[in-house]
Amino acid sequence: MIVVRYADDSVVGVVGFAGEAEALRFLGGLKAGLAAFGLVLNQTKTRALEFGRFAADQRKRAGKRRPEMFDFLGFTHICATRRAHGRFIVN
Repeated sequence: MIVVRYADDSVVGVVGFAGEAEALRFLGGLKAGLAAFGLVLNQTKTRALEFGRFAADQRKRAGKRRPEMFDFLGFTHICATRRAHGRFIVN
């Protein structure tokens, strides 16, 4: 699970976690911490998504489409496997 925060006036970040619960707990804590200063996350620029080595298989078993891709610092990140050996890569 990854939380993606797109580039904005002052914050850029991608944070990775092993599981969804951990990622959502972090996101909740981030929102609460910002709220203490009267700030909020822009919901159109912040999202949690499945990404990584096991994301494609987990999503397939759950009847979902392939993992989402995301743009970060000018690059589009895509979960993929190499044709030659089938190992995970990030394109």
